[in-house]
Amino acid sequence: MKTVTPMSLVIIGAAAGVIVVLSVLFFDRIRIDDPVGAKGGYIYYALDGVDDTQEIFLPLGLDTFLSPSLTVYKDIDNAPSWYFFLGISHAFEITEKVSLELSGSISFLLSDDNFIYGGVIVSMAF
Repeated sequence: MKTVTPMSLVIIGAAAGVIVVLSVLFFDRIRIDDPVGAKGGYIYYALDGVDDTQEIFLPLGLDTFLSPSLTVYKDIDNAPSWYFFLGISHAFEITEKVSLELSGSISFLLSDDNFIYGGVIVSMAF
C-alpha cells in the first residue's frame, strides 16, 4: 500500500484550493449561483475550569425571500446535546452603498444536562 508523503498532501491541498477558487470565480462571472448554501464545521472548546468538549455543526441557507437559515450543532464529547438555530433576514437597499437589514431568529437546545446549560432551552431574538 502506498502512503502519501507530507509534500504530496501540501500539493493536493494547494491544488484543491486553486480549483475551489477558480470554480467560484467562474460561477460568479457567468452569474450562476446555487440557491442552497451548505457548509460544515468542527469546534473544539478548550475552557478553563471545566472539561474540554467538541461539537460539529451544519449551517444551511436559502438564497430566496427572507433568506431562511438553519444551523444544527451537535456536541460530540463532554456535554451531549443538540442546538438548533433558525433565522430569517431581509435587506432593504436604501442607496447604492447603504442598506437596512432586518432579521429574526429562534433557537432551541435539547439536552438532559441542566447543570451545564442552566435549564435555558429556548431563546428568541429580533
